[in-house]
Amino acid sequence: MNDKFAELTLILLVSLGLLLARGIFSYYKRGYVEKHDMEMQILFALSIIGLVILPVADLFSTWLDFADLPFSQVLAWVGLSIGVVAVVFFCCVLRDFIRYRGNNKLDGGVFSFIRHPLYTALLLWAVAHSLLLQNWLADVAALLVFSGMYLLRVPRDEQYLLERFGERYLDYMENTGALWPRLNLVRDR
Repeated sequence: MNDKFAELTLILLVSLGLLLARGIFSYYKRGYVEKHDMEMQILFALSIIGLVILPVADLFSTWLDFADLPFSQVLAWVGLSIGVVAVVFFCCVLRDFIRYRGNNKLDGGVFSFIRHPLYTALLLWAVAHSLLLQNWLADVAALLVFSGMYLLRVPRDEQYLLERFGERYLDYMENTGALWPRLNLVRDR
């Protein structure tokens, strides 16, 4: 694998992810998100800039070459693997989100283990992005996209779910991790 193939692969993975994200967003915004939620629109636009436009610019121009890191095939293959996992995981999240939305069930599918699997998929994409592009400017952009989405949206999501489900959501929070499955090493006796 060379750097141009890695960049093209990333563009394909992220483009697929953004198409899937657009699909889940159309379901998501029918719920509690305001129809013209400016914050979400800005974050989605920044995602496109950071996760699509920068890689395309890196692939087809030389203006980001100043930020290139020495290319490592090993890191690129690891990034490709993580990117594929991100796409597959995101498809599972999308399927479960559509399946369980509206039936007042908190813990179906991947939601049985992770409260915010959409953000987990985005984090995996950000890591794959960094490993495939190997460009420090694009790495910063991917980190900012993830951080913006997570830090701005999760508190609002959690507040909404606490208001909607109350004590049930608090119990759910105790048994699931926010981004990763919670390891319950201490068992009730």
